Amino acid sequence: MRAHLLNAFLAVVFSVLIWSAVGAQLSETTTVDVDYIIQVPPDVTVTYLGKHAAGELKIPIKVEVRGPREVIGRLAPGDVQARRTFSHENTFLREALAAGGTRTIELGSSDVFVMRPNVELVSARPSPLEVAFSQVDDWETRLLSPQLLGAPAPGFRVASIDVRPQRVWVRGPASLRDRQPGPYEVEAVDVTGERVPAGKRSIDLSLPRAVRTPLGVTCDTKVQVVVTIVPEPEVRELLFPVKVLLSAQRGGAGAAAVEPLAVSVEPRPPVQEWSWPIPLRGAAADLDALGQRLDQDRRSPGSVRSLPVAYVRFDGVHNLPAGTVDDLDVLVVGLPEGISVEVGSLRKFPIRTRAQ
Repeated sequence: MRAHLLNAFLAVVFSVLIWSAVGAQLSETTTVDVDYIIQVPPDVTVTYLGKHAAGELKIPIKVEVRGPREVIGRLAPGDVQARRTFSHENTFLREALAAGGTRTIELGSSDVFVMRPNVELVSARPSPLEVAFSQVDDWETRLLSPQLLGAPAPGFRVASIDVRPQRVWVRGPASLRDRQPGPYEVEAVDVTGERVPAGKRSIDLSLPRAVRTPLGVTCDTKVQVVVTIVPEPEVRELLFPVKVLLSAQRGGAGAAAVEPLAVSVEPRPPVQEWSWPIPLRGAAADLDALGQRLDQDRRSPGSVRSLPVAYVRFDGVHNLPAGTVDDLDVLVVGLPEGISVEVGSLRKFPIRTRAQ
């Protein structure tokens, strides 16, 4: 009885071993993802579906292979490879460069290599592949100012954008040089919330930026983008003392002599004194500083040096009869940098003449 049981057990064990051996030899098919590598000389680009590369281009393909189940189940990355190499001596490449356009590459056993024994290639797709070859070329192109992202803080604005250098050398397929020679843009610059620190007239954001080239074109030059941000100008009236400039007459030997006036000139009511509001355009901080200096000079005349001067000219007043009323142009000189007269809003100074 025991002998029968032992024989039955051994029969089961042998059956399992036999079926395992048979299963290992059963054929199985699987699909693996592989990079099909097209190698060309460094001075040649290859293009597939809009993707360009010089020297080497990787195209994702799917390769179907068949072999023993045990071997197929242990396939590792690198067990299936796909590659084709072209040199300048290759007739296919020479003809492709000469003719331009696309060329057809059929994927087969000459391109796809299975590195495990007893595993065979079934198919590779997509096939055929439509690729294009082009000679690499260098050309010089102009750069465009970058796009600005965001906006400076309220009260400030972008005054200028300077790209340095303004021309660069790029490298890419000759076919792209013909279709898209430039100019090219520079990477965008974010100016969100930027402001000029107190006491400063402006700030410069100096940033290294990359050139945005078409796919397949490279630029090794890092350009410098300088974005100048300044305070937003405002218009404000400041009260200036008004000086009087008399015309002069030439005497003998070229000496200048001031001709005395036959009448006296005075401000015309409602103006009571020789001062006048001048509309100025500039940054708030600059206008504040100038206003403080003018106030100090009014409190203590002559205490502030290098103040701007507002004046009127009395050209032609010598012959005016008493009782004449007129409005004279007010001129301003010596304003600080960054401040200017808002000419369109500047009013004339009213005067009248009186007998001496």
